[in-house]
Amino acid sequence: FTELHDVEWEYNGFLNYDRTPKDFGYDPSIINESDTLPIDAPPIRRCKPGEIVRIDVASSHYSTKKDNNVTLQWRLAGIDSLGKVHQDLVKGSISIEYPHRRVAHAHTIELKMPDGKMVCTLSVEAHKADDGTCVASNFVQFFVSDGYPPAREVQPRNLVLRGAPSDWALSEWSGYTCTRDEQRAADCCFGYGHGFFEWAIPLGDADLNKAYRIRLLCEVSSRRIDTPQTDDDLFPTNMQMLLNGIRVYEATIPNHPHDSRGVLSYLRGGKGAYGYLAHATVEGDLLRQIAQQTQGYLNLRCAVPSNALAQHGLSIYGAECGRYPVCPTVIIEW
Repeated sequence: FTELHDVEWEYNGFLNYDRTPKDFGYDPSIINESDTLPIDAPPIRRCKPGEIVRIDVASSHYSTKKDNNVTLQWRLAGIDSLGKVHQDLVKGSISIEYPHRRVAHAHTIELKMPDGKMVCTLSVEAHKADDGTCVASNFVQFFVSDGYPPAREVQPRNLVLRGAPSDWALSEWSGYTCTRDEQRAADCCFGYGHGFFEWAIPLGDADLNKAYRIRLLCEVSSRRIDTPQTDDDLFPTNMQMLLNGIRVYEATIPNHPHDSRGVLSYLRGGKGAYGYLAHATVEGDLLRQIAQQTQGYLNLRCAVPSNALAQHGLSIYGAECGRYPVCPTVIIEW
């Protein structure tokens, strides 16, 4: 940050040019404060499953009142390729020196990354030992991956089927859409206006008549021109998900955000674009209708209807783009 608000072509302020607030995806006070916890690491890095990582954390104690007896606490949490949140993968605490009016090394945290694909967040906090008051905090993130998740994954109680954003079978949009090569490079497909992407996902020997539930996951946002940082200027779109032509999900997607939460987009050379994790559950009569329409494939369609009130396109994110390590996913549960 170099100024209170943006000025003409400069975009380095806490506020927009018109003084409306920006959303950074974090509380700016964690770095713009008298007491902070600088971390010697990039905001996100790639790691292999099970990799040992060491993170150097410093203390910067410049507030007027000197604090003694400070404890450093840390916690590693994450979200996996099925949208499941994992809390307290690693946690710990230690008393640290907290020298007044200087920056000093506080502690080196040693972490073992989880064994599966996950976006992990290491949160660190400095607390007063006497009353537990938090005096400083920070975070860094890790993308734990040994490759793109498989298109077909058999688990004890379910079958996971995935479609990469660029592997759609049908697509039609009223506005512009990028080429398939661009979609592969970004691990994201998008279209402007109204239209759809549809994936034909092979079932193999799976029998939907024996399933008791289907769950759908997809990270999705609207699609706007340029890459404005997230703020109060929302850009919503109406979205439907259909399986074999039967509507199973409908919602208004709030925006096309760009900020620090789009960590996977940064790793792809993007500018922090990300979406919202859409969930749908299909069971009972609806599941039976879909099973009757199935002929070896599940046709998953993500669409903005031509009669929708908000027709601001769609961005569909893959397992290596956006905020979550999730691509369009169908989970068949037995």
